[in-house]
Amino acid sequence: MKPFWWILIVLLAIILVVVIIIQPWKTNEEGSTTDETSTEQVIEDQVEESDVLEPALIEQGEEQAVEEEQEDVTEEEAMVAESYATKPGDQLMALAFEHYGQTDLWPLLYHANADKLTNPDVLSEGTILNIPQLEAESGNYTASEIDGVAEGYIEVYLAYKEAGFADAIDYLNVVKSWNKTEVIDQYSDKIDRDDL
Repeated sequence: MKPFWWILIVLLAIILVVVIIIQPWKTNEEGSTTDETSTEQVIEDQVEESDVLEPALIEQGEEQAVEEEQEDVTEEEAMVAESYATKPGDQLMALAFEHYGQTDLWPLLYHANADKLTNPDVLSEGTILNIPQLEAESGNYTASEIDGVAEGYIEVYLAYKEAGFADAIDYLNVVKSWNKTEVIDQYSDKIDRDDL
């Protein structure tokens, strides 16, 4: 029996020490509990933080105003998200799939790089291509993105026509089927009248 009493006394002593150290009911000088004090302190800290954040928000608003003033960049420059150096075996369709997840946007890549490419089927190694950034989700393209694809088709038509390919007209017919007369009009001086 004696060992049981000693164990009970030791346990009670440990509990008493723990309770004295923790003291959850202890009040501060003003008579509020420590929980109330910590809540008041948190509120004070939040008020002080809001005073600090307000100038930061003003600066952010000023930065946005400056950014809006700097929107004098041309549409094509704004659309370019990245550049890509071509490797052996690269094709526009594969690059369109890699960057956009869809092969049917390859004419957009051709249009964005028409000054560097003479044939849509041949990409010279090391050519730095501009990869236009798409604004819309896949399948919901903006009017300028659709126009870019249409212009790409017309530029492919022109390249194939110059190379003497019989199916060049097919690329122009795609744009005609979309009723993109305004895009066709931009190239009217280059398009063969018989193909219109």
